[in-house]
Amino acid sequence: MSKSIIRLQKINIQNLKNVALGNIRFSCNLWEDIYERKADVLGVYGQNGSGKTTLICALSLLKGLMSGTALPMNFSNMIKCGEQAAVCSFEFSVITEEQEKYKVLYEVTLTKEVNLTKEIASSQKENLSTLSEASKDNQVERSIVITNERFTISKLQSNRYEKSKTVKISEISDNVDVPNIKVSPNNFLADYLKEMKKEDIEELLSKSYKNSISYFFSKEILSVTESDNNEFHTIIHLLNYYAMYQLHIISNVQSGVINANIALPFSFVFEDKKSVSMLYGSLKLNGTSLLPKDLTPIIQQKIELVNVVLGELVPGLSIRLVELGEQKGENGEKLIETQLLARRGKNEILLQYESDGIKKLISILYTVILAYRDASVTVAIDELDSGIFEFLLGEILKIFEESGKGQLIFTSHNLRPLEVLNKKNILFTTTNEKHRYLRLQNVRANQNLRDFYFHDIILGGQKECIYEMTNPYVIRRAFKMAGDSDAK
Repeated sequence: MSKSIIRLQKINIQNLKNVALGNIRFSCNLWEDIYERKADVLGVYGQNGSGKTTLICALSLLKGLMSGTALPMNFSNMIKCGEQAAVCSFEFSVITEEQEKYKVLYEVTLTKEVNLTKEIASSQKENLSTLSEASKDNQVERSIVITNERFTISKLQSNRYEKSKTVKISEISDNVDVPNIKVSPNNFLADYLKEMKKEDIEELLSKSYKNSISYFFSKEILSVTESDNNEFHTIIHLLNYYAMYQLHIISNVQSGVINANIALPFSFVFEDKKSVSMLYGSLKLNGTSLLPKDLTPIIQQKIELVNVVLGELVPGLSIRLVELGEQKGENGEKLIETQLLARRGKNEILLQYESDGIKKLISILYTVILAYRDASVTVAIDELDSGIFEFLLGEILKIFEESGKGQLIFTSHNLRPLEVLNKKNILFTTTNEKHRYLRLQNVRANQNLRDFYFHDIILGGQKECIYEMTNPYVIRRAFKMAGDSDAK
């Protein structure tokens, strides 16, 4: 039986970070056949603070929701300042194992929730100073809840999409402690969870609401092995598998851990005939790591896989996980003490003393290899160019575009990819927060996109401004005025 294939086609972002409204069409959505199995590359470029990382943030949100995990408490800080809610919608193309084709839309609304942990002093206070002092003791704890989720599927039949089927779950009450959650159509969950009583279903929805877990991807929904609604059952399980094992996000948080020489994060997919597992963890850069004895051979195997490509990108370089000895853990489990080394020829040094660019390459290579070989794998990397020589960066992206299979999404400041990638594979941010993303228009086939981008930064020519102009004379004056008279 053929493998299922899932691709992101579109993302709509509202009120997330500094994006009031942003529509993103992935390159595969511009193809004549959106189900075609070839590489899909999308690079996002733009001014600092213009919304590039917001796309990575939206994808991290998607991965968490569809994996069935709770949203982090601090995610409310990701909602745009001055707004109470953010809305993100994701459109997918899905090919099932039976080779049935679907278009799937998943939309989620996230709303800030404010809890006062102490009563606010008001009329009881006699003067302004007392009020001011009282307000310092009133701690506001911000959290986030899912107030709306919508799931729509449309099946492709004889080159036409059948009438779409939609399920919507909404919280319609203002009472946080006693949420009133409405499901439309009314009988969807009752039919889906046939063995659960009505009050148990209500408790399930309330639990998901209070814990900020997706209603559709909660463990109770995912534990259903059979359903009268076969299509929703199939799609929900496929998307959950995609989020857990095929959608990989490499954020600046991970890059920061590497650059600070703390650890090398990893997420390895281990697949055998019976099951698929995901190994999450990190290998210390500034010391030794203790690994479970039964998992150490798997990690060694994945490192050797990375070495196959690493030696071609940086000739003569490989990494090695040295096993220093065996220990027993607190619970009696067998642990292997390990250390990461970098090898060039016969010479070996601790990996922590290699350059940040080398460590960045090593950290992303495994997931890029997965996406290169598998049409259903999506990898999103924030600041892909950080520490990587621009010619090598261009070569990697060009090879992926020409002969890869999966989806590669990245943000970058280095403009070399503009010279080697198809212009449809490049997205630019604008200065308009209500129209945050666009592709450059009026680019001729033989025109250098990098030069054209600089031209439009200086002279304009697009529907939206793509760079908020800076004045070098004003910048020079600011540097002079900022001089510290006390400095020596």
